[in-house]
Amino acid sequence: MPISSLSAAQIAALPATIIQGLSVTEIQSLSSTQVGAINTSGIAVIDATQLAALSPTQVRGLTATQIPQFQSSLVFGTSQLLVLSNQQFASLTSTQLDNFDVTHIGVLTGTQIGAVNATSFSSLNATQIHALNTTQVQGLSVTELRGLSTTDVSEFADTQIAAFSATQIGALNATNFSTLDATAIGALNATQLGGVTTTQLAGITGTALSDLSSTQVGKLATTQLGALTTTSLSALDTTQVSGLTPTQLGALNATNLSALTATQVSGLNATQVGGLTATQLRGLSTTDFGEITTTQIGGFTATQLGSLSATNLSSLNATSIQALNNTQLHGIATTQLAGLSTTDVGEFTTTQIGTLTSTQIGGLSTTAILNLTATEVGALQATQIPGLTITQIDNLTTTNIGNMNSTQAAGFTSTQVQSMDNAQITAYLAVS
Repeated sequence: MPISSLSAAQIAALPATIIQGLSVTEIQSLSSTQVGAINTSGIAVIDATQLAALSPTQVRGLTATQIPQFQSSLVFGTSQLLVLSNQQFASLTSTQLDNFDVTHIGVLTGTQIGAVNATSFSSLNATQIHALNTTQVQGLSVTELRGLSTTDVSEFADTQIAAFSATQIGALNATNFSTLDATAIGALNATQLGGVTTTQLAGITGTALSDLSSTQVGKLATTQLGALTTTSLSALDTTQVSGLTPTQLGALNATNLSALTATQVSGLNATQVGGLTATQLRGLSTTDFGEITTTQIGGFTATQLGSLSATNLSSLNATSIQALNNTQLHGIATTQLAGLSTTDVGEFTTTQIGTLTSTQIGGLSTTAILNLTATEVGALQATQIPGLTITQIDNLTTTNIGNMNSTQAAGFTSTQVQSMDNAQITAYLAVS
């Protein structure tokens, strides 16, 4: 009786010695159902010639239980590989996969690649990994990618990494992501960057972060940027910092923003500065404020300036102070002005002093008022004079009053004049 006449149950009962002795003709006479009935002991003795004799139809009949039992040195032909289902392909052992050459790798579909279990995929060598085309790479599952070691990840070419989807990029663990080389990091597009997780970014080193271009940094979501450590943020160069949008900068917490170096802060443009919150600004160091340029100060709103502490304001250099316009000046609160030293007040131009409101003038410390130069006193407007407090007037010297002109003197209120002592009255009458 020919073997092809046996039922599936009878085929399953055949000993391994019978299977081992089957000719190519006999092998080819079996139906896919009969092939799928061969017991695992019989599968284990099939040789290369017998395996090669199986038609694609017969190969489809193999079960996921049988496939791992083939001798590890045997490799399916390319036409046979093409018909393996995902379930069949997933049943291949690491050893069996290790025997695939680049030709075998090349015929696999992305779906088949994605069906390989993580351990088996991780066992592929660098040559096999490099043989994967874009479609195959895009078929890799999240599970496979999560199971990769840093060595495995290093075996991918930069062009292959560039083919990863955002989900695949996000599947790499933080250590593997941080070991991507400069070219791979620099090639990530906006969509891929969107897949980068906060955990990956939190684990990224300053070296890896420096591989991102300013354009890429500008594409990071606020949640992603917020995940960077202070060490990572301080590693950004001025070009990268300049790529941040006002929204991104505004989303950084005060601790992270304060981690920026004075050099980084000085690299911010006026638009970026205009997006900083009051809390962020107050968190900057005096050194940071001292590095603010005239261009940057132009980006401050009156509200932002009004949110600064007196110490913050005092830390601005003279050039920056003198770059403040009228709108910005009017945003400075009296409590801030009261905290300015004589030197700080002396950094204002006479034009700026002349544009302060009467209320702001009243906010200056008595020491600052006393130390106004003749030119500065001369810059005061008659409308500002009523803003001087009684305490300030009580401390005016006759020289201060003598430096005023008749227009300014006319600005004193009767209450202010009545608070003057005799020497001050004399000086006042002399210029009235």
